[in-house]
Amino acid sequence: MKKLFFSSFIGVSIISWFFFLALLFINYFPSTFVKIIDNHFLTSLSVEFSNIENSGNLLNPSFHFYDFRVTQNKDLIIDSNEFKVGITLQPQTIFSPLSVHSLSIKDAYFDSSILSSPDTSQVPLINLSQAFSVSFQNLVVKNNNFSIEINGSIQGELFKSFSGQLSFLHGDNLSSIVVNAFENSYRFSLNLHSFQWFSLLPQFSPSFLQKLSFKLNALGQFKKNKSFIEGSFDSSKLLTNSMHVKANKGSFQFQSVQDFGTLKLSEFLNPLIDEEGPIQIDMKERSILVPNLFISPQILELSNPQLSNLVIENLFINFQDRYSYSGLIKDLDLKDVYFKEISNISGSFSGHGSETQFSLNSKNSFLRNKDNILIPISILGSGDYSFSNISLDAQIDNESSNINLALKFNPELDKPFSIELKSKNVSKKLIQFSLPQSYERVINFIDDKIFFERKNSIYFNYLSNGNFSSSILTSKILVNQSTVMIDTDSKINLLNPMIEFDNHSLYVFSPSGKINNFSYEEAHGFLDYKTNHLKFHSSHKLNPKSFSQPLVFSEKEFEFPSFKAINKGHIDISNQKFSNAISLQTNKVSLPITDSLDIQLNKANIYIVNLDLIHGLLPATFLNDETFIILNGFNLMEKYNLNFSSNINLELGKYIPNSSYFNIEGKELFYADLKIAKNLMPILDIFSDFKNTAFDSSLSQLIKNKSVSLPTKIVIENFADPSIKISNKMMDIHLRNLSNYDGYISIGKKLPLNFNYFREKSGMNLYIYSELITSKELNSFSMSKNESAQIDLNKLAFNFKTIKYFENTFSNVSGIFDFNNIETSGRLVGDDLNATFKMDKSGFMRLEFNNTDIPNADFISSSESTMNTNINSRLIMRDSSLGKLKIKELDVYLINNKNNFTANRIKLKSNLISISPLNEESIAFFSIDRSKPLYKIRGNYLIKDSDKIPYLKDLTDFSYFNGSLNLQWKELSTLSNIEGEVDFILKDLLVKETISNSRAFNLLGILNLRNILGKIANLDLTIDEFTSTRLSRVQGDFLFNKSKMRLASPLYVETNSAKMKWVGQINKSYKDRLNELDLNLDLRVLVGENIPWYAAILGGLPAIAGSAVINEIFEEDIDELTNYQYEILGTISKPKLIRIKSERL
Repeated sequence: MKKLFFSSFIGVSIISWFFFLALLFINYFPSTFVKIIDNHFLTSLSVEFSNIENSGNLLNPSFHFYDFRVTQNKDLIIDSNEFKVGITLQPQTIFSPLSVHSLSIKDAYFDSSILSSPDTSQVPLINLSQAFSVSFQNLVVKNNNFSIEINGSIQGELFKSFSGQLSFLHGDNLSSIVVNAFENSYRFSLNLHSFQWFSLLPQFSPSFLQKLSFKLNALGQFKKNKSFIEGSFDSSKLLTNSMHVKANKGSFQFQSVQDFGTLKLSEFLNPLIDEEGPIQIDMKERSILVPNLFISPQILELSNPQLSNLVIENLFINFQDRYSYSGLIKDLDLKDVYFKEISNISGSFSGHGSETQFSLNSKNSFLRNKDNILIPISILGSGDYSFSNISLDAQIDNESSNINLALKFNPELDKPFSIELKSKNVSKKLIQFSLPQSYERVINFIDDKIFFERKNSIYFNYLSNGNFSSSILTSKILVNQSTVMIDTDSKINLLNPMIEFDNHSLYVFSPSGKINNFSYEEAHGFLDYKTNHLKFHSSHKLNPKSFSQPLVFSEKEFEFPSFKAINKGHIDISNQKFSNAISLQTNKVSLPITDSLDIQLNKANIYIVNLDLIHGLLPATFLNDETFIILNGFNLMEKYNLNFSSNINLELGKYIPNSSYFNIEGKELFYADLKIAKNLMPILDIFSDFKNTAFDSSLSQLIKNKSVSLPTKIVIENFADPSIKISNKMMDIHLRNLSNYDGYISIGKKLPLNFNYFREKSGMNLYIYSELITSKELNSFSMSKNESAQIDLNKLAFNFKTIKYFENTFSNVSGIFDFNNIETSGRLVGDDLNATFKMDKSGFMRLEFNNTDIPNADFISSSESTMNTNINSRLIMRDSSLGKLKIKELDVYLINNKNNFTANRIKLKSNLISISPLNEESIAFFSIDRSKPLYKIRGNYLIKDSDKIPYLKDLTDFSYFNGSLNLQWKELSTLSNIEGEVDFILKDLLVKETISNSRAFNLLGILNLRNILGKIANLDLTIDEFTSTRLSRVQGDFLFNKSKMRLASPLYVETNSAKMKWVGQINKSYKDRLNELDLNLDLRVLVGENIPWYAAILGGLPAIAGSAVINEIFEEDIDELTNYQYEILGTISKPKLIRIKSERL
């Protein structure tokens, strides 16, 4: 005993000395120690640093590394400016993970992809000491998918009290973790924005969960006997090779008391459980109860899914010893388990480990096939599952049918999957559903070709290893009556047939029946799946009733004659091609062309090869002419194509009605080729030179006289509702429907390639080409109301080399107009011509000109009345000219009808006229209400050189007008019903003698001074040189109301001889006309000798009048006066002139 104690003591002493020497070496030679560890223990890694310091004690060294770097195969893993680690060294920890009491990382980079390496050990190499401190400052963690910066610290005693906070900066988000522990109470707060948080944890590195991005917010507290956690969860979708986890979000709450806890998930986007039934957790018994569990495609999709939906009630799992489980299946949907889908399965299950027993009792289930057709079924059965072996015995009921099903799956067998079906009186749909989905040809053939009664017997046996070529199918069907459809027009009615099929072929036998309406005595059929050939043999007696609508190509049907036929051959089911030979003898038959026109065909021998080719030479009578028709045809069973060739006389005008655009007259000999095909309208190809036909049209390029040759090809289709194509050097026409002019017409040349879409567009599409088009021809395009109703004009396109319109010539003009959309639109372009327009359903039209030059604008002054022309449009012109009017910008809304004319929202900038609103809140306009009548005008108007402006040059002559107008009146010539205000400057106005006596013009022209002088002096000036007056400047501001016109500011009128200044007002009469004068006049004559000239301008003194006469009027020596003041009273028709004063200036 002493020896043993002594030996132990010596051993422990030696070990202690070795441990003590190791401590000294680590503390005093830390750099050498780290290099030894790097070279001999971390062979796959390389550790580098610029300096190392030890600031701890012997048992608790604290190493401070500077410029610390760790690489692996030259790939940088860790790079830190400062790396500080404190460890605790004790003898008992030599063979345990290293105990770390402090860790500080500053300005560091860490590549976390090493954690996901398959060579990385998952065994922990370090442990935290009871008292610890962890600090991170600017630690950047990166891998191939993300980058995150970590800051913060946690310190304290591990199982007593500690606290701290870590922040994570990723992208533009800042997440945080806050912990606080004191004695037996632990509190934490998580505020984690969306990120792959599991990728930061080494234990999740091999798991698909490391790629799951989620957002988590939670607050929680753990105590000794109870705990509580509450928060929210928001995850993004996750794709793996085997599954697709959908995005989800919601709230959760966990709480526990003693050993029992509940987890409640609420407000989830795609709920996993029932919110009213939380998960119950018994931590003592190690069991979980889930009242309702949902697994649906909205939550999870498998890459090769067989489970598409599952709802389980009362799922109980016990983890003690060999775990057990049980539950109720409320809703189970399976895909591609023999059937494409089985839905609404219900039942129950229970088991231990990998052994499971289950029962099915589903009364409202459904089967779905590959064509997504559903049939309702009920399933009653039971089975078991153990180590991938499945067995199921069940009965499937559908309507009045039931199928006994025995299904087994044993992966150890050569053909692991087997199914046996037995049933009677089964519907065709259920038979198709019961066949394996891999037997698509059999299923399709039964579905498309075979129809049988409900009274039947079936048997299926199917063995498979998943490979169709090695699968084995044995089946037999006995039916009272069945029908085999060859195509939509051909069928075989089988009496008491027997149908057998397997993997390779299908055999059908019937002792009697019919092919279409052709009876047979016996028929045999053998279908080879590989070649898709159905061999047959039959003989027939045929009569007209045997054909149901065999040749329908107009409103009449072609009735076949009676004949006999012997038929033998085979059918290619894949393309419906026959291989056979038939010889026929026919009686007389009539071939209808129209309601009143037939071709009588006499007896003929017709030969048919493979129900495809037909030949014959047929004597015929057509339009009382004896002729021969050569018959050729092919494709008789699919889309028969018959060709009848002959010469015929035809009057084309019967098929093209007369119109104002085009008429045709004459009868021609045509070389005709009539084609008749199944399900297609007949086509009559015709050629003629039209020497006996005349064309008449409003367009010169469409006029042709008789005897002029015009080689033309014509194609007529559908004689009941004819469609006509005409092609020659004059026109290119295709009218698909003559009743509503549906098609296209190209005049002058063939339809250009860029308008090829006209060939398909509905309605009438018209294209016109001409070297020269005149105003008369353009006007001819206006249709009568009846023609407009008949023709649905869709598009109009044209190319004109030259257009002459109202003495204007435009070159290289092209355009297109669209009439068939929600709005009518078009564009017109040419040399110095660029116009577009749009018109909606209400008739409102937008007309826009850009960079357009119209040299002659006299058409604006046309005497033709436009009062009855309805206009509702917006006119826009930019950088264009109208005669001498150079328009920078014009924008105006125009409305004209029988009762009203309005030019609204006028904006005009040009070299001669500018119109703008009075202010930002108002608009410029001019309107006429013809029913009252009532005129209104508003806006700022600047006009220069009226003699250069269309329409205005015929009304007045002045060089400059600038005014702000806001007026309305009923009759300007009588100065009646005028209201509003006008402020203007007028220059160089020429007042002609012929119009100067009107009431309105006298008011505007120096307020009727000429009339006043004439009335008072009783003078009549008729000197020729004074028959007109030019006012060099007129400036005034008139204010009109219901009772008077007031001069808001003095009215100044200047001529080359005198200046006048008017103030005052003119009151209105009871008829709302300006009448009673209340004015003052300052008249200044520039020089005395100009008095006769000025008086002559006013029209009040004759040329021979001397100064004596003038002195009598003005009561003073006229040669001594240059300034006069008068008070004007009375009425406009009888003014009173009262001299106030006079003085020499």
